[in-house]
Amino acid sequence: MSSGGPAQLPSSALGQALLVATLLGASTLTVMSGATIAPALPAITEHFKGLPDAQFLTQISLTLPGLFIVLASPLAGYLADKSGPKPVLAVSTVIYILAGSSGLFIDSLTDLLIGRALLGVSVAGILTAAISLIGGCYEGQQRNRVLGWQAAAMSLGGMIYITASGFLADFGWRLPFAIYAVPVILLPTLFFLVPHIRERQDAQAREAAGDIPWRLFAVAYGAAFASMVAFYVIPVQLPFLLREIGAPGPSTAALTIACSSLTSAVIAALYGRIRQVLSGRTAITLTFLLLGAGLTLVGSAASLPVIVGGMILSGAGVGLLFPSLVGLILEGAAPHIRGRATSGLTMAVFLAQFLSPVVMTAAASGGTAEWFSLAGQGALAVGTALAIRFVWIRARRA
Repeated sequence: MSSGGPAQLPSSALGQALLVATLLGASTLTVMSGATIAPALPAITEHFKGLPDAQFLTQISLTLPGLFIVLASPLAGYLADKSGPKPVLAVSTVIYILAGSSGLFIDSLTDLLIGRALLGVSVAGILTAAISLIGGCYEGQQRNRVLGWQAAAMSLGGMIYITASGFLADFGWRLPFAIYAVPVILLPTLFFLVPHIRERQDAQAREAAGDIPWRLFAVAYGAAFASMVAFYVIPVQLPFLLREIGAPGPSTAALTIACSSLTSAVIAALYGRIRQVLSGRTAITLTFLLLGAGLTLVGSAASLPVIVGGMILSGAGVGLLFPSLVGLILEGAAPHIRGRATSGLTMAVFLAQFLSPVVMTAAASGGTAEWFSLAGQGALAVGTALAIRFVWIRARRA
């Protein structure tokens, strides 16, 4: 059992590098959970067209993992605290491989949906356990660097997996499901190199840790939810906005979104250095201001270059978001509740993804541009409120 300090890491430089690579590789699996099969959806619908509501059910298969991530996250956090994050990560990765790649061989739409649901359950375990392991293995600036690398890996991984899926879908609708078998390469280092951390759960450990910072967690979860509701306007509405300004085509939308993803990855990779200059709370505030400025710019744009500029600004904000929020949670969470604290963040992020179209549809009564304008104004308002609050807190302390 751990007493709360950093875990015993591999002694060799190669072992430490493989450990980081394993945690980063596991983290990329979360972003490919839902959208990887998106390019194959028309072909899947055609394959099952003889069944009632085939088109609706195949579209649901895209979002179903997100719903089950939300539902399974609390259990994943509890198990990570109870048995340690390594067993949760290992079991979840195996389930991910089997459930995700099940589309390669099953021939029932019901079975396909069951596989997608189990995929969501596994992602809840993977992301919660990976964050918990980073929190248990690293501290201070080293933790900030790894969190930045994690966010960068997730951004780049999503781009690579989606691109590969689109290529494979040209040769058959089943082939994109093979991408879910990629984490097989992680299993050897996952089982034999990742340290087993099991924090004390007794009354003495809880007393030593002090009170749980519920207010801090509520702010982090609320910030994650609000930012993701705003950010997911981009994949939902950008293709329609591009068509309205005369820049149609899936490739144009993909390349434009890629500008945001690349910027996010670069900023996240530099997060360790950024945190040497900015506090975590300042970085979160800057996230909302950049995201809001970018989305507002896109909402007022009449040309592709201006939209690309907005994507770069919003990508810079998102690059700061995930490592800042995770760092805030890990700094505030005592070791014995680390899994449950991080599972709340996982839940907030994926619930926002699931509800973003619903929230924005209710808020926006006009055209596509209004979605971006409202989301941007909302993000700017949150960023401004956070900035005022932090200035007020500093003034009180002074």
